[in-house]
Amino acid sequence: MQLGSKQIAKIMVVEDESIVAKDIQNRLKRLGYKVNDIVSSGEEAISKAAETQPDLVLMDIVLKGEIDGIEAAKQINTLFNVPIVYLTAYADDSTIQRAKITEPFGYILKPFQTKELHSAIQIALYKHEIEKKLKEKKSWFATTLKSINDAVILTDTRGSVTYMNVSAEALTGWRWEDTIGKDLGEVFHIINQETRTIIENPVTKAILETLVVSPQSHIILISKDRRETIISLSAAPIRDDVGKIKGVVFVFREVIDHKRAETEFLKSQKLESRMTNEFKNAHIRLMIVTPSSVVRQGVRKMLESEKYIEIIAEISNYQDILSIIEQNKPDLLFVDKTLPSLNMLEILSSIRDKSPTTKVLLLLHSFDEDFIMNALSLGARGYLTDTSNADQFIQAVRALSKEEIWGEVEIITKLLTRLLHSKKGSSIVPRPHLTKREDEVVKLIIQGYSNKQVSEKLFISEKTVKSHLNNVYKKLGLSNRLQLVADFLG
Repeated sequence: MQLGSKQIAKIMVVEDESIVAKDIQNRLKRLGYKVNDIVSSGEEAISKAAETQPDLVLMDIVLKGEIDGIEAAKQINTLFNVPIVYLTAYADDSTIQRAKITEPFGYILKPFQTKELHSAIQIALYKHEIEKKLKEKKSWFATTLKSINDAVILTDTRGSVTYMNVSAEALTGWRWEDTIGKDLGEVFHIINQETRTIIENPVTKAILETLVVSPQSHIILISKDRRETIISLSAAPIRDDVGKIKGVVFVFREVIDHKRAETEFLKSQKLESRMTNEFKNAHIRLMIVTPSSVVRQGVRKMLESEKYIEIIAEISNYQDILSIIEQNKPDLLFVDKTLPSLNMLEILSSIRDKSPTTKVLLLLHSFDEDFIMNALSLGARGYLTDTSNADQFIQAVRALSKEEIWGEVEIITKLLTRLLHSKKGSSIVPRPHLTKREDEVVKLIIQGYSNKQVSEKLFISEKTVKSHLNNVYKKLGLSNRLQLVADFLG
């Protein structure tokens, strides 16, 4: 049942006393609910839940058969993500403790009032819907973070490092596991490019300004091995539900000139595909959609020297997008979001249906977090703004062609800040109790390493990596890699 919708909730009643079950069914019908099934055993409850997918289960604890209500509830919640409300006459401490482990959405003692039943169901459905949205947000964040090629570092309010992704490792020369708890200044050593003076602690600046620190130029990052890299940097505070700052997110990327970028891109494309024909390998078919002749001319000018990027169509009328995309199946679609009345989200959804492999790069004229978040979920992979230059346009095209998300550093920082919005009292990166080896595996998985890469890095077999992951999943109540990343970073 969708939150706030008028759809009638489907409820399964698990009760082995037929008279009691009939009474509950009648009360639920009077309250406007649909009783999906009435079953009398745990085994049957699990089977029916798989078959009919109820919105909620009212579960008695003492049942006929080998599986009691608590064990049945645990399996139903784990397998089908269905909220459970216990409806039982048993309230002793040992029973309640067992029931709590299954994380029920309610616990009603018999005998009960109809009003009490109604309230418990409404609260359970509401809480479950909210939890689903939070889980979706975590999973979406994990996917987004993995797709961003930018370097990302998280710190707590004291400026101690809590997380670093693979790109940040490459630029700083530090391994994430060696940086946890270290002061950011020790790991992220930055100086002014012109004066060679140390730059003010960006953690303090982000917290004091309490907003996104605009991208700074003329910054040199000095890595652990004293290698110097010119970077663009943005930072912003992470807040909890009551607005308290819980940490800071930093997003930075290497600033490279146009010719070097072209050489690196073609080189990486050649290595990845092991092909000798660089043009064929890097060939990108681009379609431009904008009512502005100035924008179209500007894009053509920027791409004059990019022989591997072919402009296959230029469209000035948004009504023609879908039909031309369906005919040409472009690799990349550059869309100018000019008209405020344009339903771009609807267009993006249709593009995804018509040509799932087409990457969408948007030109934005104003910053709208909600629009960007929704657009990303519908398949948009990058953003440019009115202030973007030719080098940024080329970098964006290349990033999207490599299945990466691209945006100006400030936009990426704002998105991550919103996605990292943490619950009150929670840490930015939860640390469950794992063995030393399990912890090492998890750290690498979170950073985006494959099982094979983890095995090579830790000098263990892929089979051992999978074994450690399965143990971690069991300990944390998870079932896959995406859930693991989301659990640690959400």
